[in-house]
Amino acid sequence: MLTQMTEIVSRYATTCDLHRLQRSNESTQITYFIDVVDVEGVSRLTSEIDSFLPGSEVTIIDQRRIPGV
Repeated sequence: MLTQMTEIVSRYATTCDLHRLQRSNESTQITYFIDVVDVEGVSRLTSEIDSFLPGSEVTIIDQRRIPGV
């Protein structure tokens, strides 16, 4: 699953760095640090993730204005 998810994210992100992976018997959490050019790219990315993993949760945080990020 990690490989497929990274491939999906990489299609829409100009940079894609795996930051965190946490697995248990009940769930998997994956955190990437990514750059996406525009809102349309974010929309396409989340749509493809929903198709790949129905019921998944996606959080997008815009960190452009956070110093040091």
